[in-house]
Amino acid sequence: MWVALYQLALRFCPERFRKAYGLEMLDLYRQRLQRARRRGGFFARLYCASSGICDVLITGFLQRISHQRVPDREPTSIGKGDPLIHRLLQNMRLTFRGM
Repeated sequence: MWVALYQLALRFCPERFRKAYGLEMLDLYRQRLQRARRRGGFFARLYCASSGICDVLITGFLQRISHQRVPDREPTSIGKGDPLIHRLLQNMRLTFRGM
Protein backbone atom coordinates (compact mmCIF):
# COMPACT_ATOMS: atom_id res chain seq x y z
CA MET A 1 0.00 0.00 0.00
CA TRP A 2 2.74 2.50 0.96
CA VAL A 3 4.74 1.72 -2.16
CA ALA A 4 1.69 2.39 -4.35
CA LEU A 5 1.17 5.76 -2.62
CA TYR A 6 4.84 6.57 -3.12
CA GLN A 7 4.58 5.73 -6.83
CA LEU A 8 1.57 8.01 -7.07
CA ALA A 9 3.45 10.81 -5.29
CA LEU A 10 6.42 10.23 -7.60
CA ARG A 11 4.16 11.16 -10.51
CA PHE A 12 4.22 14.71 -9.13
CA CYS A 13 7.89 14.99 -10.17
CA PRO A 14 8.64 16.16 -13.72
CA GLU A 15 8.90 13.35 -16.25
CA ARG A 16 12.55 14.04 -17.00
CA PHE A 17 13.38 13.78 -13.28
CA ARG A 18 11.34 10.58 -12.89
CA LYS A 19 13.10 8.93 -15.81
CA ALA A 20 16.51 9.81 -14.40
CA TYR A 21 15.93 9.00 -10.72
CA GLY A 22 12.50 7.38 -10.27
CA LEU A 23 13.51 3.73 -10.13
CA GLU A 24 16.39 4.42 -7.79
CA MET A 25 14.17 6.50 -5.50
CA LEU A 26 11.52 3.77 -5.44
CA ASP A 27 14.13 1.11 -4.64
CA LEU A 28 15.54 3.21 -1.80
CA TYR A 29 12.03 3.78 -0.43
CA ARG A 30 11.35 0.04 -0.43
CA GLN A 31 14.63 -0.59 1.41
CA ARG A 32 13.76 2.03 4.04
CA LEU A 33 10.34 0.45 4.57
CA GLN A 34 11.87 -3.01 4.99
CA ARG A 35 14.39 -1.66 7.50
CA ALA A 36 11.58 0.05 9.45
CA ARG A 37 9.58 -3.21 9.52
CA ARG A 38 12.56 -5.08 10.97
CA ARG A 39 13.44 -2.43 13.54
CA GLY A 40 10.22 -1.19 14.97
CA GLY A 41 6.54 -1.34 15.26
CA PHE A 42 3.66 0.43 13.66
CA PHE A 43 4.79 3.98 14.41
CA ALA A 44 8.26 3.40 12.94
CA ARG A 45 6.70 2.15 9.70
CA LEU A 46 4.18 4.99 9.66
CA TYR A 47 6.90 7.59 10.17
CA CYS A 48 9.14 6.09 7.50
CA ALA A 49 6.34 5.77 4.98
CA SER A 50 4.89 9.23 5.52
CA SER A 51 8.26 10.98 5.59
CA GLY A 52 9.23 9.34 2.30
CA ILE A 53 5.99 10.40 0.64
CA CYS A 54 6.30 13.96 1.97
CA ASP A 55 9.90 14.07 0.79
CA VAL A 56 9.03 13.06 -2.77
CA LEU A 57 6.16 15.57 -2.87
CA ILE A 58 8.47 18.38 -1.76
CA THR A 59 11.14 17.25 -4.21
CA GLY A 60 8.62 17.18 -7.04
CA PHE A 61 7.38 20.66 -6.17
CA LEU A 62 10.92 22.06 -6.05
CA GLN A 63 11.87 20.33 -9.29
CA ARG A 64 8.86 21.84 -11.04
CA ILE A 65 9.67 25.31 -9.73
CA SER A 66 13.32 25.10 -10.72
CA HIS A 67 12.39 23.69 -14.13
CA GLN A 68 10.13 26.69 -14.78
CA ARG A 69 12.72 29.28 -13.75
CA VAL A 70 15.79 27.83 -15.47
CA PRO A 71 15.58 27.15 -19.22
CA ASP A 72 17.27 24.06 -20.61
CA ARG A 73 20.86 24.72 -21.68
CA GLU A 74 23.58 22.52 -22.97
CA PRO A 75 25.62 21.42 -19.95
CA THR A 76 28.94 22.20 -21.63
CA SER A 77 28.05 25.64 -22.94
CA ILE A 78 29.34 28.64 -21.03
CA GLY A 79 27.53 31.73 -22.13
CA LYS A 80 29.10 35.12 -22.51
CA GLY A 81 29.01 36.92 -19.22
CA ASP A 82 28.67 33.73 -17.17
CA PRO A 83 28.60 34.78 -13.49
CA LEU A 84 30.95 32.01 -12.36
CA ILE A 85 33.61 32.92 -14.91
CA HIS A 86 33.15 36.60 -14.09
CA ARG A 87 33.73 35.93 -10.38
CA LEU A 88 36.80 33.81 -11.07
CA LEU A 89 38.32 36.51 -13.24
CA GLN A 90 37.52 39.15 -10.64
CA ASN A 91 39.14 37.06 -7.91
CA MET A 92 42.24 36.56 -10.05
CA ARG A 93 42.50 40.33 -10.65
CA LEU A 94 42.17 41.05 -6.95
CA THR A 95 44.78 38.42 -6.12
CA PHE A 96 47.30 39.87 -8.56
CA ARG A 97 46.53 43.38 -7.40
CA GLY A 98 47.29 42.37 -3.81
CA MET A 99 50.70 40.89 -4.66
